[in-house]
Amino acid sequence: MNNREKEKKNIWPGIILMAFLASIATFFLLLNMEKNALEAYEKVTVWTTNCELAKGLELTESGLNQCLVQVEMDKTKVPEHLIETPETLVGKQTLYAIPKGTILTSSMFTQEEAYRKGLKQPVIAGCKGDDLFQLVSGVLRKGDLVNVYTVNKEVEETYMLWENVMVYQVFDASGNVISPEDTATPAARVNLLLEEGCTELLYNELDAGSLRLVKVWK
Repeated sequence: MNNREKEKKNIWPGIILMAFLASIATFFLLLNMEKNALEAYEKVTVWTTNCELAKGLELTESGLNQCLVQVEMDKTKVPEHLIETPETLVGKQTLYAIPKGTILTSSMFTQEEAYRKGLKQPVIAGCKGDDLFQLVSGVLRKGDLVNVYTVNKEVEETYMLWENVMVYQVFDASGNVISPEDTATPAARVNLLLEEGCTELLYNELDAGSLRLVKVWK
């Protein structure tokens, strides 16, 4: 066997090994591409309306059974703060008319009536955004709940004044009421629904610039 034949014989195992490794790499590449494609089209189950819900409608268990249906859709198209268990909506009211086929989210509902019944002397107290020490955890809308804190700037300590206080109304910088459907406009003024006896302390803290509102996510 001459030298050229020996060289060809020695090359073949290397070529076979390289081809084998390339096929493995291609296999894993295709597998990863398939996985990414499946994830992109992953389905999730959501609750939607199968009839229109009127504005201000108080939700009951029987009404929910008649008006809600589960559907599957791509997870990339699903909005935030989905309603996962419709039972949590019983006793709440719709903030606005909800068309048939709408995916339900927590921002569409309020528990204002139940909240009012829990107050002995409910009053509306307004806060300008510029007078607050801080507003935490996103934009506020009618029906949202907030925890109200006072901030002692000297010792850098925060103390809770009231928890789960309901937002009654929010206004933009021009003084217009912000619709609950608007999820982008920041609130320049916030009206809170409080017990009458709490307003003096609220305004004192506002004057001191030490009031902090933290949104409670439902």
